[in-house]
Amino acid sequence: MKTHQRSRIDVEWLGLKRLAHYVSTSERTIRRWMHLPVDPLPAVRVGGKILVRRSEPG
Repeated sequence: MKTHQRSRIDVEWLGLKRLAHYVSTSERTIRRWMHLPVDPLPAVRVGGKILVRRSEPG
């Protein structure tokens, strides 16, 4: 993968720790949002790591 593509992915997708810092909340709250029965926060699991698109929260 090209360096430019990798850095773009790193900016576009956030792990739970970075996302928690980005939206000023806890990882536990984010996990709760991911499991809401109505309108859950979309996330993907890649190699054991949970990622959320930066454009999704808020």
